Amino acid sequence: MKPCRLFSLDERLACCRKFVRKNANVVDVGTDHAYLPIYLVKTGIITHAIASDLREGPLANAEKNINRYGLAEHIKTVLSNGLENVPETEAEDVIISGMGGEVIIDIIKNAKWLKNVDKRLILQPMSEDEKLRDFLKDNMFLVEREEAVISKNKVYTVMSVKYIEQKFNVQKLYTYIGQLKAHSSLEAATYIQKKIKSLEKRAIGLKTLNKTSEYVEICEIIEELKRLIERNNLHGYS
Repeated sequence: MKPCRLFSLDERLACCRKFVRKNANVVDVGTDHAYLPIYLVKTGIITHAIASDLREGPLANAEKNINRYGLAEHIKTVLSNGLENVPETEAEDVIISGMGGEVIIDIIKNAKWLKNVDKRLILQPMSEDEKLRDFLKDNMFLVEREEAVISKNKVYTVMSVKYIEQKFNVQKLYTYIGQLKAHSSLEAATYIQKKIKSLEKRAIGLKTLNKTSEYVEICEIIEELKRLIERNNLHGYS
C-alpha cells in the first residue's frame, strides 16, 4: 500500500499541537477525524493517544483515518461523553478543542481526576472564554500559557492549563484576555480588539437597562484594553 502523505493541521489544531508535551499520553476529546492525534504520532511528538468522541459516526471516521495511516497500535478510539470512558492512567495531556466554554467546563467538572498536578489541559474554546477562565481560576486551574490564533477569519484562544492545589490572584483583565499579551503577536492584538468590540456592545445593553454600576465597570475595562493596544502601537488584523 502506498504511504499516505501527511496533511497539514488547521491553525487552531496547529496551536494546540505546540502545547503538547513530548512523549505525553494524549487524549483528544471530540476528536472527529482524529487529525491531531495522527499528526502528533506521525511527527514523533508522542507515541500513544486516545481519540474520543461522543458520537459513533465521527469515531468511525477517526478509526478509518487511523487505519489509513497505519496507527492502530498507537491510537485507541473510545466512545465517550467527555472523559467518562477514558482511563485516567492513560491521560496526561488532555486536549479539548472546538467546543463552547460551557461544554468544556462540564467536561472538566465531570472528571475529578483532572485535579492532578501532573496532568495538563489544552483548551481551545469556540465561545464563552470569559466563563471558562473564571471557572479555571475558581477551581485552582492555572493558565500557564495562552496564545491567540486566527482561523477562517475568526480569532480564538488556546490555553495550556494545569492544576496547582491552591488559590491564586490574577490581574484585572484576566477574565477578558487571560494570559494574552498585546505585544506578543498580531493575533493577540486582534483578539483584544475583538474583545473590546464585544464589551462595547455589552456596555450599550447595560446602559439601556440602567445597570449603572455594571456599565461603569465594563467601560473601565474597555478603556484599559484600549490603552493596552495603544501602548503597544498594535492594531491587529481587520
